[in-house]
Amino acid sequence: DPFMGQGVQLQVARLLGLHYRGMDLSADFFAYIEAVRDRLLKEPGEQTEMLALHGDSRFLEGIPDGEGDFCFTSPPYWDIEWYGGEREQLGTGQTYGDFIAGMEEVAVSLRRKMKPGAYAVINVNDFRRSGVFVPYHADTIALFLRAGWTMHDTWIVEGLIGGLPKVFAVKNNLLRIAPKVHEYALVFR
Repeated sequence: DPFMGQGVQLQVARLLGLHYRGMDLSADFFAYIEAVRDRLLKEPGEQTEMLALHGDSRFLEGIPDGEGDFCFTSPPYWDIEWYGGEREQLGTGQTYGDFIAGMEEVAVSLRRKMKPGAYAVINVNDFRRSGVFVPYHADTIALFLRAGWTMHDTWIVEGLIGGLPKVFAVKNNLLRIAPKVHEYALVFR
């Protein structure tokens, strides 16, 4: 998992009895993940390896090549969310093109860490920044293909309909923008 974030995948792996390898650059997120991992290791149940590394996902150092069977991750959304104060963060102070180039480096590094035929599911969505639509899912597909992955499938994951989309329906209609009610799970092999 090149983007551990808040450690959801780590926790799911533990619940399923799977070994886990992950990395995150954010010192804040990493400290939180270490605390979660330490708590999980103290709980009764099947002992699984839970390797959490602090570092840059473009390199995935400390994770052996050819080891992974499956990856499910949710990468950063350029600079529209806060991922930590580290200047090495993929989107910090970067153009969108530079961010995508960095994401391609992650895709290349991740491919080296996986066994032949292994799957990677990348959970993303499109977004708007300063009123400009950014087709992030399409750019993610292109960068993974350039990194040597093959496209296996695309899943459209429904979100919650109601709530906030209804509140902003009039504004969305005036702007000719459809509210987001889905995400993409891009499946690569």
